[in-house]
Amino acid sequence: MNLSILEDKEHILAIIKEKLGREHVDYTKRLDSIKKENRRGIKWQAAGVLLPLYFKPAGEGRNTKDEFVLQLIKRSSAVSQGGDISAPGGMLNPYVDNFFKSLILMGIPPVLRGEARRHTIQKGNHEYSAVALFLANALRESWEEIRLNPFNVNFLGALPFQDLFLFTRTIFPIIGEVKKPWQFRPNTEVDKVIEIPLHAFFKADNYATYCVRSATGAEESYFESPCFICQDEEGLDEILWGATLRIVMNFIEKVFPFAVPEPASGKFVNKTLYPEYLKGNGASR
Repeated sequence: MNLSILEDKEHILAIIKEKLGREHVDYTKRLDSIKKENRRGIKWQAAGVLLPLYFKPAGEGRNTKDEFVLQLIKRSSAVSQGGDISAPGGMLNPYVDNFFKSLILMGIPPVLRGEARRHTIQKGNHEYSAVALFLANALRESWEEIRLNPFNVNFLGALPFQDLFLFTRTIFPIIGEVKKPWQFRPNTEVDKVIEIPLHAFFKADNYATYCVRSATGAEESYFESPCFICQDEEGLDEILWGATLRIVMNFIEKVFPFAVPEPASGKFVNKTLYPEYLKGNGASR
């Protein structure tokens, strides 16, 4: 497998825009169904997340070569799912995010433009509006959580939504290019920012099986899930799993001509989820 293609910035960005431009995401239909459920008294939340993709040149930080990295966050114990690696984002605020959406559609900031904008417009006015809404949502939350400036982001496309039944929530993932280096400034909801090289997702040794013991309810339960092992700036292992891993895998499988490897045989990581995991205040141990 020749991964040198990942070092060609403009070629990869063009591929992402083209492939995601063909993707049928159905944000409008899912958002309408969420509104209907809420009117019936079923509390279901919508959340936009941003998958920030940055082309990190050789010599920046510890980089020894030009490469794309995903800039993800580790959630703090102050929020639900503390300790998990996720994409920056959060709950839709209909009033604030609709106002921000109107600015984005006017080109302030100039995040929604070019080929990615043209592809999204071709999906129809309603879908274009829904994608722009969750783009606004994800950008607002990314600014609040880690101070990623919306003027430093280019919209690349949208991925299909992910329903989280445990949290009665639907995630609407937006892919964005981070245009230039920036200073990470996490708020209290974020422990740190973790940069994961894109090429790392094509190495089988980075995958394992997550053996999770859940003590979040009246009775303990156990389940297994695929996971991805990555490292932070200090070289400490972190685990990417769950919805965020599914979003990343979905992105990679739809865009790149490489097969995602199976988890390494016999490689396991153990995890216990405590009640605080669902609500914060001391989440993951």
